[in-house]
Amino acid sequence: MRKSSYPSKYLLSLLLNLSSVDKMSTEARNEDVCNFIKNVCKGTLYTCECRSADVCEAVIDFGNLEKNFVECYKALSNAEIAMISQPHPLGAKIYMQKLKHKRPHFHKMLSLLLFIVTLASVFWTGTLIAQGNFELLKEIGLETKLPSTYSWAATYALSIMGILGLHELGHIIASARCIGSWSPPLFIPAPGFGLGTFGAIVTSRFRPSTPTCLALLGISGPALGFTISLLVLMVGALTSIYVSPELLPPAETLHSIPLISLLAWLVVPGAEGKAMIPNAAAFAGVIMIYIHFLNLLPIGQLDGGHVVASIIGPNTSRFISLITLILILVYALLYPTDLILIAAIFAVLAFFLTGLRRHPGAACNLYESRIKRAIIATFYVLMLGLSVPVPIS
Repeated sequence: MRKSSYPSKYLLSLLLNLSSVDKMSTEARNEDVCNFIKNVCKGTLYTCECRSADVCEAVIDFGNLEKNFVECYKALSNAEIAMISQPHPLGAKIYMQKLKHKRPHFHKMLSLLLFIVTLASVFWTGTLIAQGNFELLKEIGLETKLPSTYSWAATYALSIMGILGLHELGHIIASARCIGSWSPPLFIPAPGFGLGTFGAIVTSRFRPSTPTCLALLGISGPALGFTISLLVLMVGALTSIYVSPELLPPAETLHSIPLISLLAWLVVPGAEGKAMIPNAAAFAGVIMIYIHFLNLLPIGQLDGGHVVASIIGPNTSRFISLITLILILVYALLYPTDLILIAAIFAVLAFFLTGLRRHPGAACNLYESRIKRAIIATFYVLMLGLSVPVPIS
């Protein structure tokens, strides 16, 4: 990320009088803070005042330019200063507070350690999944096409972790662009359960600067992860096994996500009307498309919840969360297939963990780009619609 020419964090902490509050008069502190804001933020500064050692407020006109506000917000967040704003007749009134507790230095080491542990967890879980898939292939007389358990698990683990890592990279890129600060993702291992991982999180001490940035932060991870999932699935589909559906046991197949059948039909000649028994890469791609569907649900502070909150506002988004939960529960009652039931359970957990509270929203609602958010909303609806599981006969 490009280094800024703004004053250093140490200088800024001195300006805000965090280390020498008793040695600097209020007037001198106010003057230094105002000079800093004037140098950092492109706009007309009308008033600036510090009410305490670490809380200041100012009135500034950013010229109705979202870019100017975002750059100002990024400079302050990089200096560990949180900022929110509200309308003012002269422009925007901003409130700034220096955060007292910095992120622990061991965060990067913890992130690396969790990545290694999660990779091992996904690999071990992949061996268990491989054994189940191999038993199915033996039952239908295709044991000669079996790879080794460890090679299957290795391909699966690299595919899952690669897609998850790129998903989080999308969030990191959006955070760097809209907030200025970001942290390495923390992967969560789950040996022998589900994928072998509960995914990963990228935390931030600051809100997205504007509603457009909130939408971008929400869509960035799923957009990159979903795209890579499709590519992994297409590559895997070319080398997967296709059989007549009558050869498989009467259970739900991966074709309950229509996009998967469409891709197989497009990239594999003669795949129409057949059931795919996915190899490790295709299996990882399929599962991650479904995981992205869950993450795109417009509930609480899921990625889909961020996008919806940026478009209709934090207050109204709570009702959308409730309506989504009800629709999924009804869907699960009408069509109790495995994937839909899992989605219902996930929706209940997400709603009670994050959907009951008001979404924090963006730091500033004065600067909006409706065209950008409309484009993001279009991609959001497209991804959600393509990945939703449907009942099959």
